[in-house]
Amino acid sequence: MSFSRIVFSGPFWAMFITLLSSGSLAVSTIPQLWNTHFGSGGFKLVRIMSKNSSFTRYQLEYPSDGLKIQGFVNVPSKGTAHPVVVMLHGYVTPSRYRTLDYTTRYADDLARSGFIVFHPNFRGQGGSQGKADADPFRSDYVRDTLNLIGQIRKQKGKGILKGFNGNVGLWGHSMGGGVALKTLVADPLIKAAVLYAPMSGDEAKNLKRIQMWSGGTRGKELSRYSAKTIAQHSALNYLGQVSTAIRVHHGTADTEVPFSWTKELCEKAKGQGLNIRCTSYASAGHIFTGKTDQAFRAEVKIFLKQHL
Repeated sequence: MSFSRIVFSGPFWAMFITLLSSGSLAVSTIPQLWNTHFGSGGFKLVRIMSKNSSFTRYQLEYPSDGLKIQGFVNVPSKGTAHPVVVMLHGYVTPSRYRTLDYTTRYADDLARSGFIVFHPNFRGQGGSQGKADADPFRSDYVRDTLNLIGQIRKQKGKGILKGFNGNVGLWGHSMGGGVALKTLVADPLIKAAVLYAPMSGDEAKNLKRIQMWSGGTRGKELSRYSAKTIAQHSALNYLGQVSTAIRVHHGTADTEVPFSWTKELCEKAKGQGLNIRCTSYASAGHIFTGKTDQAFRAEVKIFLKQHL
């Protein structure tokens, strides 16, 4: 996959932005993602949010499909040859989501260990423009991620990326884990990915679960789209394209995202010869706590240092 600059202008671009903002833009299947160029424009630092002896946190802003996406980036204070980890948050009710949400502690932990951590807020959340939940398959969030990764690669050696070693990894929890899985299917240059209690790579299963969570107000696309179309959005059907090293972590007592989904992913990935290892945590729920969380964080850092 190549990442090149795309320039849009004139009435078509204005209409394109309007469609994006309204949430009516057609969603992107995985094959369509392969044929799209990402990384136009460049991210910028808005302000310093905090600073300590280990890292500086900056407010981040970058363009994606004509929208301004916000978030933060943690930049280590010492060392050189830093890998980049793009951290993808799980589902939080958009009106309640904040830039420094529950995943912040994981981003801080990685920054203290020498990783540059980019943490975007998906569109429509935490100050990012656009409409949240507009795309039932979350390919808009995948596009936001791929645009950021493309911009990171372009700015290697400049500014906060002066010490970037060129290797990009992903970390995704729950919904963000599903977005990460699609992203690594779309971008073969990603070196490593951590999937933490990820949504299914089968979008039919995701839609059924979303219907249950929402009391039937969401997930209706299950009956609106053909089985073929849903399959084209499902990462499980494209695992043969993956060369990324993957580690999956999931609690067996997760009541939000079924542990069986991780078992299915791991079995299919291993059957296709992927570099994947899956770790289960007995009696752990959707978000790890205590000693389970400590063990998870330690494993993640060992894995990412090995592959990035």
